[in-house]
Amino acid sequence: MPWDIRRIPCAICRRLAEAEPLLRRALAIDEASLGPEHPDVARDLNNLAQLLQATNRLAEAQPLSRRMLLILLAFTRDTGHPHPSLGPALSNYRALALALGMSTSEADMRLVSLGADVGMAPARWQPLFVELLGEFALKQGADG
Repeated sequence: MPWDIRRIPCAICRRLAEAEPLLRRALAIDEASLGPEHPDVARDLNNLAQLLQATNRLAEAQPLSRRMLLILLAFTRDTGHPHPSLGPALSNYRALALALGMSTSEADMRLVSLGADVGMAPARWQPLFVELLGEFALKQGADG
């Protein structure tokens, strides 16, 4: 659940505000030096998205979290092994989608669509999502 910025002491709020430009700079440096699809860029995207969530800027955090997941899923597709951060990233993205007002079913289907976005075969990514998310149930087209 995102933090309520009104409940964070002012000193911490200032520290979060100071951290944002530093996280954006780290992201830009890693994108330039490692390339936009590198797993370290996914880490930077996650850090910035978490800060945005902590300051109750969920709509700004969502595309960063989505891009992070796409990078980690592409890594999984290319290596044949789930990236170690993929499980927590899926869980965090799902929680963010729910906080943005999506139903559980909508959030789960959004996650399923990400696998297709990186070209993973459904036979590969659907069991992976179930394994990584635990109770996450796939309903192929049941919510149409």
